[in-house]
Amino acid sequence: MKSTKRIPLINSPLYKLSSKSDLAKLLGVRTQILHKFQNSVRQYKRFTLPKPDSRERRPVEEPKSFIKGIHKKLKLILATIEVPDYLKSGVKGKSHIDNVKTHKDANYCVTMDLQHFYQTGRKTFLYQCFKEIFLIVNDIAWLLADLATIPETNNSKESYFPTGSPLSQIAIFWCYKKTFDDIDKICKQRGIIFSLYVDDMTFSSQRKIPVNGH
Repeated sequence: MKSTKRIPLINSPLYKLSSKSDLAKLLGVRTQILHKFQNSVRQYKRFTLPKPDSRERRPVEEPKSFIKGIHKKLKLILATIEVPDYLKSGVKGKSHIDNVKTHKDANYCVTMDLQHFYQTGRKTFLYQCFKEIFLIVNDIAWLLADLATIPETNNSKESYFPTGSPLSQIAIFWCYKKTFDDIDKICKQRGIIFSLYVDDMTFSSQRKIPVNGH
């Protein structure tokens, strides 16, 4: 897969974004639409799909055409921003193959799956990310968080990340970036290689990796 050159966060058009008119230009929509936007479950198709090798089914929330268009544009914008080497998903130029190659020479390997990753991610987390990391003004940060998430119910003020959206992978990473950065820092101090692929964390080392203190 051909790699894509990325830019520093401070060079992203999202950095320090301060007006709805500028956001409207980025998204290719009329400013009036953003002024009137109200997040709703009706903007998503909700259904379930069978889980591989399981009788259980997983919920899917697929954005309808208008929201999907916005999600695709936001994904493209976020995908141009530099990310840590440990991230192997949600960005062009990296894939599950790169994730495997990262650990191929290790003697020991531990994997962890973050359960209900998208469902436990919250709109408030994304808002804080846009405000504190991207330095986007308050009302625009809230609007972006609304645009990227689906309400739990029609009357709910809280939202989570839709599993059927092209944006969710990279957006939820930014929500938890500080935490993942801390994990990577600790691993490097202990000679452990860390990688993240969506909600799967992999740790490898030439020496045995302690798990649960053992």
